[in-house]
Amino acid sequence: MPERNRQVLLKRRPEGMPTPGDFEIVDAPLPEPGTGEVLLRGIYLSLDPYMRGRISGQRSYAKPVEMGAVIEGRVVGEVVRSNHPGFREGDFAMGGYGWQLYSAVPGNGLLKLDPAEAPISTALGILGMPGMTAYIGLANIGQPKEGETVVVSAASGAVGAVAGQLAKRQGARVVGIAGGADKCRYVKDELGFDAALDHRSPDLGAALDEACPKGIDVYFENVGGAVQHAVFPRFNDFARMIMCGMISEYNDTTPRPGPNLMSVVRKRLRIQGFIVSDDWQRYGEFRFSCASAPIRRGEQRKHKMTARDFSHFLTDDSDLPDPERQLLGRARALIPHLAERAPATTAERNVPPETIAEYHDAGILKILQPRRFGGLQGRFSLFSQIVEELTYGCASSAWVYAVLGEHQWIIASYPEQAQIDVWGDDPDAVAASSLAPRAAAAPVPGGWRLSGHYSFSSGCDHAQWAILGVFLGEIGDPRTIAYLLVPLAETEILDDWQVLGLAGTGSKSLVVRDVFVPQHRCVMVSDLFAGTPPGALVHPDYPVVRAPRGFLVSYSLPPVAIALGRRALDIVCRDLATRVSRGVTKMAGSEVVQMTIGEAAAAIDAATLLLRHGRRATTEAVSSGRQITAAEALQARRDMVYAQHQIGWALERLCELSGARWVYDTDPLQEIRRDVMTILTHHAASRAAAYAPYGNMLLSRGRD
Repeated sequence: MPERNRQVLLKRRPEGMPTPGDFEIVDAPLPEPGTGEVLLRGIYLSLDPYMRGRISGQRSYAKPVEMGAVIEGRVVGEVVRSNHPGFREGDFAMGGYGWQLYSAVPGNGLLKLDPAEAPISTALGILGMPGMTAYIGLANIGQPKEGETVVVSAASGAVGAVAGQLAKRQGARVVGIAGGADKCRYVKDELGFDAALDHRSPDLGAALDEACPKGIDVYFENVGGAVQHAVFPRFNDFARMIMCGMISEYNDTTPRPGPNLMSVVRKRLRIQGFIVSDDWQRYGEFRFSCASAPIRRGEQRKHKMTARDFSHFLTDDSDLPDPERQLLGRARALIPHLAERAPATTAERNVPPETIAEYHDAGILKILQPRRFGGLQGRFSLFSQIVEELTYGCASSAWVYAVLGEHQWIIASYPEQAQIDVWGDDPDAVAASSLAPRAAAAPVPGGWRLSGHYSFSSGCDHAQWAILGVFLGEIGDPRTIAYLLVPLAETEILDDWQVLGLAGTGSKSLVVRDVFVPQHRCVMVSDLFAGTPPGALVHPDYPVVRAPRGFLVSYSLPPVAIALGRRALDIVCRDLATRVSRGVTKMAGSEVVQMTIGEAAAAIDAATLLLRHGRRATTEAVSSGRQITAAEALQARRDMVYAQHQIGWALERLCELSGARWVYDTDPLQEIRRDVMTILTHHAASRAAAYAPYGNMLLSRGRD
């Protein structure tokens, strides 16, 4: 934990548009929590329109920020120290404690957050003050009725997006006003508004006439200015105007002229302002009302998956030890970040450095790293569960996590000096790999010299070392296969990763030219699969290092495919629940559709059950310290290969039901199918490599 606390202070009151000179960034002493307090490490800070008024110094409904004080704002963070009985380290909470990295705050003033219910970021958005603002404004003032026309300004914003969707649920025709073609497409196509108008259009009034032929019954005002002037003359009798804000005028130094208010009398209009904090006692009512998927879809445009979309996938963590539950919570907090970056991850064909940095900061890359070298020496089941759940945000990012995280286990299996080479000076070091043996290493005094072209090295741009499969004897002799450990700086990364699926994994090739590998940087694959590698003697208190590799490795990469299957089923069910085929047939009412969905769901659930039961059983077996049999390892491999191909089969059925939509690059089902097709080419999904040895074992019993 750092010794200083970074804060953003108000240096001077802005005049007009705020500038950087109005603020000051300082490093203050780290606060100490007192009795009944917790120390909260900020993860998300809010930036809301109301804050402009708080720094102006003008009289308002709340006290302004004092000069030299921390900028007010809500914070979502992690409890890093607790003197309050209701919070423990690793819990997540939200409170209004300003723009600073650390806050010592009373626990009674915090709202505890559950990452399994929704991403913790939603506490500052759709499930926080902006979402409740939309709810209270409509419930208290707007009160839209079925068939009425509701217009929402700033419709793509945090408040407007929720307000429009709530009005739609009440049967109103909803017209959104936003700035620019992209925002208007988002409002109409993704949020489901009936129409979206660009306030920059030459004649907003004419556009309103066309979109609201029956006039306007409710106006949710967020903007003011020219938009308000265009809306005002189009009110129907007894219309309601919800005065939430007028952001276009917040930086004005002189008041603007308003509309002609005579129509308020003539049309018996109701114009009312409100402050959401006046109704904060209704937060529970609001949260219950807004807990449905149609509302949560509007939380963030860039999120391929939103709160509801993955929270119900997450596994029960109630039986986990506290340290594991805290790690899992940190991992779950990353899911919305991964989802937001997923399009860029695919486009760049690589996981962003920010994602890898967050993996390090969360500590999840250290789960399988031995305690002696700065790791957590954790259970394989926790690592596997995190792989599964990260996939709900981004499959490529989860795949790279699986690779880098699992390789900590392989490194721990090497001789002691090799582990010192890797982690002695850098306990955060990780390794990429290309494990299929592609060349023979030439023996030389003290080790080997290696040259070759090694493909499929996922995450290599973010690693410091490479684990390379080689033959130490005759090429083709499985008894001589070994993994050599090579500094990544001594290889050349060849950018040849232009592929069908898992595009964001950056699984480029490594070119090795006459690199010397000392003898201690070698582990025999036969020792790994027997559970007798040199590292077992280095870490006698870590049972994972003594586990046969084939027993656990099947729960490393396969969770990605299985989680993708669950995502695909969710997408298709949401789509078909309301889709009308060719303008005539409600697809949800078709028995064929129902049967196909049921069959695909059965396959996906069976695959999920195999994954979750298997990783729990294998972890318990390893933790017991008993001898793992070859039959158990073969069954684990068989089960997970079968599970992945069940996902592939189910995905074909789901795509067939979806029709032509999934062929578009913008359809999330297409990327899922491409990712699963790519996964099924991996050795971890090879039916021949899994079923043949298992079948041979059964037949040999018969021969005996």
